[in-house]
This record gives sequence, C-alpha cells and structure tokens, in this order.
Amino acid sequence: MNKKKIAILGGGNIGKAIAFGLLKSGNWNPSDIFVTKRKPEQLNDLKDKGIKTGSNNEDAIRVSDIILVLKGDSIR
Repeated sequence: MNKKKIAILGGGNIGKAIAFGLLKSGNWNPSDIFVTKRKPEQLNDLKDKGIKTGSNNEDAIRVSDIILVLKGDSIR
C-alpha cells in the first residue's frame, strides 16, 4: 500500500473516477483518499467505500501529501 495521502479537490465525474481508480489499483487505502466537493452529500458513493469526503479544501490539503486540483465548468 502507498503510505502517502491524497486529496482530490473537485469530486465531480473525473474526481470520483480517479478516486475509484486509486482504490481499484489496490495501492491506496480508502482512508488515505480525501475528496472534496461543494455539495459533499453528492459523494456518498465514495463515503460508502470508506473514502473521506467533505467540502473544506483546506482540511483536505492539511492532511494530504499529494493534492489534485480539478477545475470544474462552474469555476471561473
């Protein structure tokens, strides 16, 4: 297992696909992945797998070694 923690800022379709891919690879524990989205209730499928979810990017960054920032269409 990978010992690094990763934050995915932007849990839309691509962010969720990356998170599920990391899990499927077998190299990441669910507890080592943190996905954020403005409406974190839309991340319940990730949460059900043990992935940390939330809306606070600062919290995710603070506990992570790797940060992925995914720009959505609504961000200008």
